Amino acid sequence: MSISFDEYAPNIIATLGLKQTSRNEWHGPCPNCGGDDRFWIADHNGSLKHHCRKDCALSDRTRQLEQAGLLPKFEPQMPDLPRQTKLDVPYHIQKRIDLSGTGAVCDGNTVVVEIREVETGEFRGKQFINSDGSKRFSPGMKKQGAGTFIGEKTDRLYVCEGWADAVVVHIVTGQQTFFALDANTLPATANQLKAKGFNVVVAADNDEAGRKAVKAAGLPYVIPPVVKDWWDLWNSQGDAAVRAAVATTTSPNALQLFSHVLDINLEPPSFIIDGILPKYASAALVAPSYTGKSFMAVDMACSIATGHDFHGHAVEQGGVMYILGEGRQGIRRRAEAWAKDRGVQLDRKNSPLHFSNSSIDMRDRTRLEVLRDDVSKVKDVKLIVIDTLARNFGGGNENAPQDMGEFVSACDELMHAFEATVLIVHHHGKDGAAGARGHSSFFAALDTSMVMRKFGEHDVQLICDKQKDATPFEPMQFCFVTIDETSVLHRVDYRQRKNTEKLSAAQQLAMDTFKEATKSKPEPCRIHLDEWRPIFLQRHTGDNDKSKNDAFSRARRDLVAKGLLNAKDDYYSLGDKATSGDNL
Repeated sequence: MSISFDEYAPNIIATLGLKQTSRNEWHGPCPNCGGDDRFWIADHNGSLKHHCRKDCALSDRTRQLEQAGLLPKFEPQMPDLPRQTKLDVPYHIQKRIDLSGTGAVCDGNTVVVEIREVETGEFRGKQFINSDGSKRFSPGMKKQGAGTFIGEKTDRLYVCEGWADAVVVHIVTGQQTFFALDANTLPATANQLKAKGFNVVVAADNDEAGRKAVKAAGLPYVIPPVVKDWWDLWNSQGDAAVRAAVATTTSPNALQLFSHVLDINLEPPSFIIDGILPKYASAALVAPSYTGKSFMAVDMACSIATGHDFHGHAVEQGGVMYILGEGRQGIRRRAEAWAKDRGVQLDRKNSPLHFSNSSIDMRDRTRLEVLRDDVSKVKDVKLIVIDTLARNFGGGNENAPQDMGEFVSACDELMHAFEATVLIVHHHGKDGAAGARGHSSFFAALDTSMVMRKFGEHDVQLICDKQKDATPFEPMQFCFVTIDETSVLHRVDYRQRKNTEKLSAAQQLAMDTFKEATKSKPEPCRIHLDEWRPIFLQRHTGDNDKSKNDAFSRARRDLVAKGLLNAKDDYYSLGDKATSGDNL
């Protein structure tokens, strides 16, 4: 970025009290480090340049001058060129790169980058980049110790593998970059630049070759998170993501998997739904079938994507990726009903809510890589929902430790890669008191676990049974309200459950066989006496058919009297006490 000396120098000189020491230079105290007579400004062909002899960072000095109103704030933007990838469109247009100041020109549809020696600056050859992205160098050109500087010298030099990556890092950060041709030549070339006095930071790709280059160079480095290279990061997440990624360099001597105890963050956990759903966490929503798990998950997803509070709890807005195992046809209707009920407008720009086209086998590495690629293209993803575990488990055995371990690892990989919360919608086991279905490693891996249970015929309750690093939230109760032929949740006052009434052995057997007879039918369901009786008689240990039938008659009459079952014309359904969970 060129800054006019005549426009900005007089104010800087007057404000900082700089003294002229030569025709083109003024010296004085540094606005950043405070050192006396270390700071100077100069007129360089009409542009203002500034420096500190203590070698404090150019970016820090610039920031101080910007905050004091002495320099214009630097907010570089990549050119607003069309996002298209056609073979007849030059490479730089496809990449939305303006060629000025990049060391490249366009010859027809081919981008031509001039390559020079590091030591002498002499012309070494060219790189030719075709419209289809294929690249070649001048025949016989030696690549080691050569490349292209992009931008004027600054206090830091980022050395990149690719030309487009070097251009993006330069334009977004304002720092000089160097195109080192590829990952193989980068380590030696970076060290050659360091030997010449440059403050080198390796800006490698996020792949195996890039990590090898970082290790071989043995220099401070930065690597783009999630995506493969710096252009991908800028293209998918914008300027701010690139600035954030290069803000903190990693020392080549830094431990990769360990931190000193004093470096461990002691800040309390932060939340994407205040007090309920933590940021950067693994969470689960567990409930029996037909309890409304997906309605609750969609409610949370819509709240986060739109920034609307979740039933009185503030949210942090961000992108939501919802992996939908079933019910895709009705999901738009649910989301639009939620928006209508809340008075919120869903749109493509301000509501980054995305639902998958089908289930995704989380244990399939190929599918997982495609998923990661999709998520990386959405800015600031805060929540990834997997609904349900069973539908996205790829036919594995939920009770097998290896299969469940693969699923948990895949969820953790997404959580760490995108620093997002992964919310897994899951079923209860046959024994509701035993919690989530499947191997115990699932619950053990969670930071947050929430359970849902029915209360009466129309209400559900949301209860926190695990909040690893914070206080569990108070139980919440909701009722279902119909909006445009679907349902949304409204929060209502939470009601305590009554004490569970003990059942005799026959009464408990009757309840168990009633549930077995209804299987996965929607609640409240109805079943005829003749469908229920054979299962009870088969399981009862009476001496003869008469004693078994008498026990069945007494047990079902008692269950109706207790309010656990309703009876009408020999059809039975769950009563209020049963659906409120008092005797499940």
